[in-house]
Amino acid sequence: MPDIRYAATLAFLKQCPALSGLLGFEAAAGGNIRVLTQGTSAANNRKYIDGSEGRAFDFVIEFYKPLNTLPYIAERGEGNQNLKGVLDVQELISWLDDMRREGTEPDFGDKCVIDDVKSLNNEPVLAWVDTQKTPPIAKYTVTVRVEYTDYTNSI
Repeated sequence: MPDIRYAATLAFLKQCPALSGLLGFEAAAGGNIRVLTQGTSAANNRKYIDGSEGRAFDFVIEFYKPLNTLPYIAERGEGNQNLKGVLDVQELISWLDDMRREGTEPDFGDKCVIDDVKSLNNEPVLAWVDTQKTPPIAKYTVTVRVEYTDYTNSI
């Protein structure tokens, strides 16, 4: 049976307005978004007496945002470009919270029940800044976890 978790999670995440740009597994440049899967240890799986298993599936979303190195002067009426970049990334975390409240989740098929979909971050994580680029590029990450119960081997 094919593993539908990847396609189902990507289809779910593509509904988020913060991910309306490029979203894929390929390398990204400034202003783009990249998705990475992050291995979740099978040691953390919860095995139940009926043969079902509680599992987690993690996706790391990388956002690449240009950084403004000029001083921010509010009196000029300009927006703070660096803060806007962080808030763009924060939009994914807020959207996931909204989806949790609504009960909207990815579809892992009839053998799995989604227990929770959440961000493991309260705020975007600044992973690194590449000052070799002009303008400099900041990489922010958000880890998305889908917790589910797999009934494939249940009795």
